[in-house]
Amino acid sequence: MATLVLSAAGAAIGGPVGGLVGSFVGRQFDRSFGAGSGTRLSDLRAPSSQYGDPIPRVLRQMRVAGVVLWASEPVATALVSKSVSEQASSVSFAYGLSSGFVEDVGRIWADGRLIRDGEGRQDVSFTLRLNHGDEDQLSDPLIASLLGEENTPAFRGIAYLVFENFDLSSFGNRLPLITVEVLANGDPIIADDIVRSELDLAGVTNDRPHKLDGFALTGDNGAVALQPLFDALKPALSYDGRKWGIGAASSQHVIDSHFWALESDRQSHFRMDGQCEVPTKVSVRYFDPAIDYLAGEKSARQPGVERLRRIELPAAMSGERAKALAFEQLQQVAQESKAYWLTLPLSYAAIQVGDHVGSGSSRDFVVCEKTLNAGQLRLRLRPTNELNTPNVVDVEAPTKTPMLQREDLTIALVELPNPSLSNDLEIAILVSGGHKPFRALPVVINSAGTEVETISARVAAPLGRLRRPLPSASGSLLDLQNIIEVEFDQDPELTSCTDEAMFAGANLICVDGEFMQFAIAKPMGAAKYELSRLVRRRFDSGRDAPHDAGSSAILLDPASLATFKVPREVVGTVFTARVSGPDNAAAEATLPVAGTAARPWAPAHLNVRETAGGLELSWVRRCRDGGAWLDNVDAPLGSSREAYRVTLRDGLGMTIEAHSDSPHSVISSIMLDQMAPRPWRLEVRQIGDFAAGNPLVHIID
Repeated sequence: MATLVLSAAGAAIGGPVGGLVGSFVGRQFDRSFGAGSGTRLSDLRAPSSQYGDPIPRVLRQMRVAGVVLWASEPVATALVSKSVSEQASSVSFAYGLSSGFVEDVGRIWADGRLIRDGEGRQDVSFTLRLNHGDEDQLSDPLIASLLGEENTPAFRGIAYLVFENFDLSSFGNRLPLITVEVLANGDPIIADDIVRSELDLAGVTNDRPHKLDGFALTGDNGAVALQPLFDALKPALSYDGRKWGIGAASSQHVIDSHFWALESDRQSHFRMDGQCEVPTKVSVRYFDPAIDYLAGEKSARQPGVERLRRIELPAAMSGERAKALAFEQLQQVAQESKAYWLTLPLSYAAIQVGDHVGSGSSRDFVVCEKTLNAGQLRLRLRPTNELNTPNVVDVEAPTKTPMLQREDLTIALVELPNPSLSNDLEIAILVSGGHKPFRALPVVINSAGTEVETISARVAAPLGRLRRPLPSASGSLLDLQNIIEVEFDQDPELTSCTDEAMFAGANLICVDGEFMQFAIAKPMGAAKYELSRLVRRRFDSGRDAPHDAGSSAILLDPASLATFKVPREVVGTVFTARVSGPDNAAAEATLPVAGTAARPWAPAHLNVRETAGGLELSWVRRCRDGGAWLDNVDAPLGSSREAYRVTLRDGLGMTIEAHSDSPHSVISSIMLDQMAPRPWRLEVRQIGDFAAGNPLVHIID
């Protein structure tokens, strides 16, 4: 709605450029609660050679995958020796980098491998020539010599590299994926300056400029190219009656306090289904020059059910700047979620969309919609952005990759309890530490001194410890009394969730062997949380005993798990996992396989009936494969046969054991007469194909 209104208004008062600017203003309001649809970071990672594909315009510095403008026929070379005969190939090609001037290039990668460093040293044989992208540049001499001067385009306005006789032998005699570091001298660029230059806007830089080490303008048109900046930074646009500008508001209007009565617009941040859509977490994805321009992501969040807004910003910037931007946008979104309606007489009809209004002592609001109806003026308002983002140290992005920091290695093994249709057990490997930022580490799994498998831990997993003891609780009901106080070795940025999401599997944690879930996560400082509204003893895990302070607390986030599978027949086998890190550091963890996912669950609803003939027992079986609780459908057995073991013990050690192939059993009075006086401890276990289940315990007084 706002996009249409503002685009029409902009075109009416500012022509085609005004229409474009007006549409940006509208999108700022319409997209306040969602991700934009502009450039994605992956757009700069995949090279292209198709006709009509856009060539990005790189500002200052960036690592880009270009466009193949021209390529020669491969030249084959025979390599013959006494023992072997091989054939190598080379090719010459022109590689478009930017639809604008490029001052210099630095490092070059081929298939992710560095083939030219920052000093110009090459790992692969080729001759490199840069055409800077001037509007009067001449044709490249190599291409002209092959195609003829009259048939060779000069590619004016396009900066491109010519790779001459590029050796393909290291890449299977095929052209690899090339990415190039584009460089320029000078200070970081200001985001507002990019918008101002591209749209020819007036105005001055604000007192809190967003500095970028580089930016790539790419897309089918100018709107798509600039949209990431508007989504991420929301520059303030204004109109002074003659020209659009950036920075100050177009007009300031003071409303008589007699008419200043704001009506809350609740629908502004609720969807049609009644669900709130105001983000509680904002993530900024960017390119980090400190780690070879790999994509990084920094987030800011506030308590509550996670509603994520992810911003894709095709910019080179430091992690500190990206983190500050995420915090700023989170505050801005929170302010923009507060929308109001103001009804005024027609004497205020001169107020336009984009103007600022206020009532003297009140704060300013920006007009995002204007309607005239029944002799009244209706304005839809949002608060202006008065952010309190803390000052962040302005760290200039280094031009070379710094030495990575080191952290102590930690590894943990957890046998996952989730039911599966396969016959395999699944063991999760969680690794923390090593490089900072984290890099993939190899993990070797051994059993009885024999290497079983080698996998890669690609994501750092947050590993924690209880700060205070946690009392035991039943798994039958929500635990609303106890709180898990936990501290992690790195902040997992936990968020709360609804009960529906929790019962669907969200927020799963393993505390000293007991699987539990939490609905409320309350941050308590650096990597410290209080977790409440718990579901305890999930998957029939744990025991009826408290957990001591210092007990392990492992967050089971699927994104941070590396797993390997073993057959159910190995129940009882001990596995050892060893992770190797930088500087010959290593860590080990050992796990005896208990068959958690193969063990039947404890029966439920035990009924004990005393008769003249003895004790008549009955119960209801439970099966991990039948957790869906389907109506009018019997729970599946989950094993090849149905079997139970019933054990009755007295206080002197006398034990009666009975076996049954159905969910009921009888202990005769003759056997009971041999028992010591009560109380007696009764246990009922279901026997599975690979292990016995946990017992259902009942005390008979």
